Amino acid sequence: LGDIGRGEEMDEAESGYEFQLEHMGSVKNHMMSGLTFPKWLRCLWVYRRDVEWLRFWFRIAFLTFLSIVNSILALPDLIFYSGAIARQPVRDDPVFILGHPRTGTTHLHNLMSLDSEQFTFCNTFEVGFPSSFLSCEAVGKRLLAGMVDSTRPMDNMALSMDTPSEDEIATNTLSSGLCSPYMALVFPQRYRDTLSHCFDFSTAPRSLLQEWEKQFTHFIKKLSIKSEQEVPGGGKRLLLKSPVHTGRVRMLKKMFPKAKFIYIHRNPYEVFRSATNMAGAASVLPHSNSLSLSPLLSPFLACCSRTAALPTAADESRQILRVLLPKHAEEEDLLHFVLHQYEVLYEAYVHDRQGVAEGDLVEVSFAELEEDPVAVLQKVYGELGLECKLNEARVQEYCASLGEFKKNHHRTIPAEMKEVVLRHWGPSFDTFGYSKELPPSLSGE
Repeated sequence: LGDIGRGEEMDEAESGYEFQLEHMGSVKNHMMSGLTFPKWLRCLWVYRRDVEWLRFWFRIAFLTFLSIVNSILALPDLIFYSGAIARQPVRDDPVFILGHPRTGTTHLHNLMSLDSEQFTFCNTFEVGFPSSFLSCEAVGKRLLAGMVDSTRPMDNMALSMDTPSEDEIATNTLSSGLCSPYMALVFPQRYRDTLSHCFDFSTAPRSLLQEWEKQFTHFIKKLSIKSEQEVPGGGKRLLLKSPVHTGRVRMLKKMFPKAKFIYIHRNPYEVFRSATNMAGAASVLPHSNSLSLSPLLSPFLACCSRTAALPTAADESRQILRVLLPKHAEEEDLLHFVLHQYEVLYEAYVHDRQGVAEGDLVEVSFAELEEDPVAVLQKVYGELGLECKLNEARVQEYCASLGEFKKNHHRTIPAEMKEVVLRHWGPSFDTFGYSKELPPSLSGE
């Protein structure tokens, strides 16, 4: 899946794309903030050649201090819950929200999370600090409240420690960043050779898949324990959302035989523009340490080294170096990540959905969700055979609360970049019925 960067040369239009870099001095919302000290040391050791130690010594020192705090907060979970976690059965009927980043997965997740009578979900604190939330969530939220902003940096949507968030962030943290594509948002230069294999793990070493399954299952068990504490006798059904799961439908169906899936799609041009805007808002390239795909995947100061040559075939590296200044090499890494991730997720999803039984998968569009969220939710519940326990008044109240939310006004897409998007993402336009002409809002017309 996705040959980009594996023998395929990138032309000047692709490799020369410029990102608008912001938040150079932010020290909040870092997705690695929840590592305990041993996991932080493991992370530093694995990525030691990618860390610019002298330039970012303050950031490293800060995260080191925070990892010690996390280790202390994690002790009660370790002491009082280790046995319960080991014995905890995992429900086989979660509901997964799928879709490429920037397609509206967060909006849909927030809406369905309103059905608190039926679903349990992981919040920002739980995914950010997965080692301590069973015992110390209340204390941790007060102690670490300053670690997150009130809005997400890439789109100004509301953000708090209680906001629904992505379980993959927790898996990434628990694994020391070893087996999740999210770590490419910290070290984009490691995406091609290692992290790009961690979507469906079909080409990854067995050890990476085993590590991911171990940490993901550990986190799911902890969520289940919390749910049973709130609702004795089995807890609530898990509602999970992480865009990378879009490439894991077959794997997830094997792990959870009764799982249901909701896939949301959006005009690919809008996805590309929003994704690159997000990258610029959260990136501090050419020394990137974090790009926000979720509440805790947002800008922090970076611990990345500059790389002039890319970890690809020699002929591709020479081609890129002919059209780029060395300082732009990591921006090309980032563009590669945006393009390649979409291809991988799309191709894997289209392949895997064929094996999902009728009634276990529903597809909706972002445009439909924006226009009539109640109708879309009724469609989702109906086609999945779920009992709709959503209070329509709560849905309307939530949507009304977004009245002050304003979409970002993104830059237009140049003609040469339009061709790049079509070359790599073309099949998805046909699959989901989108025009290949640029919308007026992105063409400058």
